[in-house]
Amino acid sequence: MKFECNADAWLETNLLKWRGELVIVSPFVTKHALQKLSDKIGKGGRTVKIITTLDPFAVALGALDAAALADQLKQSRDYLSVFHVENLHAKVFLFRSRALVGSANFTTGGLVRNLEVSVEVAGKPDIENLRMIVDGYLALKSTRRLSEAELEQFSKEAKAQYPALPSILKAQSEEGRLPAFPDTNESGYVELLFRVLQVAKSGQLDWKSFAKACQSNRSKSENEGNALEQRANLMRKLELVSISKDGKVVTTAKGNKMLSKRRLTDFSAALAERFPIYYEICIAVGADQLSFSNEKLREYIADRLFSSSDIISREEFDKEVDKARKWAVFLEEVGCEGTKRRVLGIKPKTKKSRGK
Repeated sequence: MKFECNADAWLETNLLKWRGELVIVSPFVTKHALQKLSDKIGKGGRTVKIITTLDPFAVALGALDAAALADQLKQSRDYLSVFHVENLHAKVFLFRSRALVGSANFTTGGLVRNLEVSVEVAGKPDIENLRMIVDGYLALKSTRRLSEAELEQFSKEAKAQYPALPSILKAQSEEGRLPAFPDTNESGYVELLFRVLQVAKSGQLDWKSFAKACQSNRSKSENEGNALEQRANLMRKLELVSISKDGKVVTTAKGNKMLSKRRLTDFSAALAERFPIYYEICIAVGADQLSFSNEKLREYIADRLFSSSDIISREEFDKEVDKARKWAVFLEEVGCEGTKRRVLGIKPKTKKSRGK
């Protein structure tokens, strides 16, 4: 018996040796996962059966991409079949002589992001027994083969049933993420931030005018103007500016204090308090548990920055990893120790305590 924690690597390895039929049993299926098969189905007699379950909430959530399944059927009609099995919860990747059975769905989360565990099945007797179980799903009276039209229609109806769900999830998943890291050094970044606070200090601008003023303040380039607008939004998240009852943007007491002292550690402390994942990365690196470039960092970010309901592609996830790395390095460079004292409420030692 062999345990696997990386379903993606296992699948990629076996796709290189793939001959004959591949059976995928998974309640959740996403477009990114299907792309692994799209250029291989039909070549050399390769065929695919996908056994899933039509759950409208899963479709609205984005965990089951019925529209992507319909598109794949159009492209691979003679080599791909999709089946609906009621109450399906099993996850199986079954090749001719090898299989993976475990917790991983055929999604980005299951293959790449989540912490999963599976067992590899090999040997003719075990493979035949597993195939009998899977065939039993297909033999159930309630099981039916799905057409392109049925998948497309189900996708539309499910999204209509839960119209607000995608935007709610998107807002929730983005709440704990910082904007893209700027192409500037740490001191240059904070100088732009202070400029934003200076604009807000007058308290005479509404939010729309405030953002516009930040964007139009282009002393060097249009990129800098866009960076200023990003900072305007970040200021709200960090509670350095607020919106008054009459709709005006004003600096908070926290913002005024930061503006008066202009210390990098004040800003890094605000970031660490509001976005603890980036600060946690710094502490983990400082304790030699992570480096800013290794695979453990990816797992760390996947586990702490994303929830199981987040729907994000491998490319988007890689961007988040790169962004998290840059912000974590930034926090370290501007004073991780000072930030640690501020966040944890650790007071510096007094002369008296040092003498003890």
